[in-house]
Amino acid sequence: MHCLIARKLLANPALLVQARSTLARWRAQAAGPAPAYFSEWEHILKGAPEEIAAFLASMREDATRLRQSSPFTNFLTPEERARIFEAFL
Repeated sequence: MHCLIARKLLANPALLVQARSTLARWRAQAAGPAPAYFSEWEHILKGAPEEIAAFLASMREDATRLRQSSPFTNFLTPEERARIFEAFL
């Protein structure tokens, strides 16, 4: 899923604005102290699109963990999500 998101990001780096906006909205809506992953994503989103795309597609432990709370999940259409889920059935 995030490999497709990484490709979309490389094709259109302006999508970073949307991811940053999503993260800012999550932070504003958080009740109590913000989860640590907010700060981790903020740091990652300061990188170049190529670095962020590489992180999204990475099998590193931190990348795998942070994909569970990704500000990029709304980048895929319902059709793209369905194709991905169908591939794993």
